[in-house]
Amino acid sequence: MKSNHYFFILVTFLFLSGCTQPIGKSLLSSGSEFDAIEDTTSVPNDGDLDIKPDNQTLTVNMDDSDRVEVTGTCKDLDRKNNRILVEVFPGENETVNPYISNSLSDACVTADSGIPVAALPGGRCFWVTKGVGLIEEAGLPTEKSFPQCHNGRFGFSVKLGAILVNPVPGQPNLKYTIRFKLRTLDGLLADTPFSKVTVNRNLTTPLITSATVVTTANLGCNIITNAARFNQNILYRLQRTNTDITNTTNVYTLYNAETTLGIISGDSVSEWRDDNFATTHTPASVPGIVSGMTYGYTLTAIDNNFIYGVPPTLVSTVVNCVTPQPVVVFNPPATAGTCAVSMQGNTNPGLASGTADVEWGYNTSPNWIGVNADANVGFIPGTCNPLFLPYACTQAGLLANTNYFFAVRERNILDNARGKWSPVALCKTP
Repeated sequence: MKSNHYFFILVTFLFLSGCTQPIGKSLLSSGSEFDAIEDTTSVPNDGDLDIKPDNQTLTVNMDDSDRVEVTGTCKDLDRKNNRILVEVFPGENETVNPYISNSLSDACVTADSGIPVAALPGGRCFWVTKGVGLIEEAGLPTEKSFPQCHNGRFGFSVKLGAILVNPVPGQPNLKYTIRFKLRTLDGLLADTPFSKVTVNRNLTTPLITSATVVTTANLGCNIITNAARFNQNILYRLQRTNTDITNTTNVYTLYNAETTLGIISGDSVSEWRDDNFATTHTPASVPGIVSGMTYGYTLTAIDNNFIYGVPPTLVSTVVNCVTPQPVVVFNPPATAGTCAVSMQGNTNPGLASGTADVEWGYNTSPNWIGVNADANVGFIPGTCNPLFLPYACTQAGLLANTNYFFAVRERNILDNARGKWSPVALCKTP
């Protein structure tokens, strides 16, 4: 009788010892709509359920995608009845309701992330991407997809909304927070702690890859950019400034709020030819290109998906395009008191009549145009200007047997911007 009593005590002791082995955390006491935040600092033992991401921080440029994929490793202890619960928050505050929770559906739950209202409700925001998954309520608005731990790996992707601008000026923008845990149910419900990934959603700083002079047909500048070709939620603005110190500093917008939908050569965000053609821009509103000028171009990218005030923007560095200077020749040869001069090369026939002219000047000093070819020291105006692109001029009233140094420059009447003087050319009167 006594031996049976000892045997019962021994069996009871072994049973209780076995029950203390770690199997994960039970959520049987959880009664909230969304699972509460759990401790993520514990280190799993070999006998614990486990899940962790390959990368804890991710960066997704807005012009690349509106989805981000999370992959990682997991340990399900051979409990094949498992699923991964995922929640996504617009920001780094996990005390609010997530805008994605696959325990509710694959859809975006709220528009708090800046996902367009047109995509709600019911717009899909969650996908299983690796391994196997479970689907519940298939075909219904509440369809749910759950990744599973399969061969020690998992993968899923979620939809991101707008760039999360930090409400505190000067502070880094907020990040999306993705948290997830592995749940098993083989007689006993057990969960891992939450693992977490933060995602920095941002714009790529736009880039003008080249700004080259075009001298065929109309003089101009060809602007090539790296604008995102497939994201129509980014709008672009191209601006031009005259950067020569003697000219106006007005900023002119060549296009605004343009997408990369168009792919016409010379008339798209990816390639823009600034050459005074009316089909490209209207000369009446945007002063055209003149010779001998340094033009600075900047490209601005704007997040058109942003719905909470001033949208995030990024501006490229300035890229210059220098149009070549004209040249002066003499034909016919000089006569007594007269020099017949003409301007050749690098002029712009694309400028509309009445919007540009040329200025002739001369002096007996060869240095009157200045070191940078934009000075007016000793400038004596020629008698031929302004006559709207007079490519030839006969200058009378000159002294005999005298060296005269002529130069010419192009001027835009709309903003009074003048290009650099041509190199001086010598005319000696007989």
